[in-house]
Amino acid sequence: DDVRGLDQVTEHVVNLVKNHPAMLAYYVSDENSLEEYPAVRALRERISRIDPWHPTVTLTCVENLFESCAKTGDILSWDYYPVRTSPPARQTFDYKGFRRTIDVLIPHWFTAQAMQWLRDRDKGARSPELPELRAMCYAALIYNSKGVMFYSYPYVLALMDISPDEGQKLWANVCCVAKELNCLSDWVLSLETAPAVKIISQTPGAGTSEIVARAFRAKGKSLVLIVSNGPGLVSATLQL
Repeated sequence: DDVRGLDQVTEHVVNLVKNHPAMLAYYVSDENSLEEYPAVRALRERISRIDPWHPTVTLTCVENLFESCAKTGDILSWDYYPVRTSPPARQTFDYKGFRRTIDVLIPHWFTAQAMQWLRDRDKGARSPELPELRAMCYAALIYNSKGVMFYSYPYVLALMDISPDEGQKLWANVCCVAKELNCLSDWVLSLETAPAVKIISQTPGAGTSEIVARAFRAKGKSLVLIVSNGPGLVSATLQL
């Protein structure tokens, strides 16, 4: 079609996909540097002029850039991949980034780790186990994420060629958590006021594990999500 240059290519692609029934959003940045944000913002504005009916998603892995990154899109996504080589019995994750997304004041979609770090493969790198993947995604919902994306590099089919057992297990875990999240969508997206949840106590000697919880309410029914950032079993007393 002799379409050349970023502006013309952007307009051409947006016009190709904007009316497709499966179109959800435009992904405009991926861990860009702060210096690149003016160009990302210009891209976002061009897309929105052509198609104001679909949002743009902008992504960073740097918590200190949340506010700056949020100015380049309609939805902020934070990618967080804490699982590397630690065995499940020692693996944990941090809530700090989840908490910071609340301060950005635009919608947040969490990008979850659905991969193993290939550069650490010779050191025993692994992908998240099902409870780890579930816990991180549920933590995102507790801290007001309204969507979840899963990232894999290489993509899952390629991982199946590299390591069939690992690839099959990872895909099964992603499918399982995705189905669970879909079942929770009525509560997560509800505008009904839910009761506050207070954690009265948690298991003494739980080490670095911390329990977080939140209630959701939809169609007159309440649902409570409870997450521990692991590892190991913990218990807590909650009050609604």
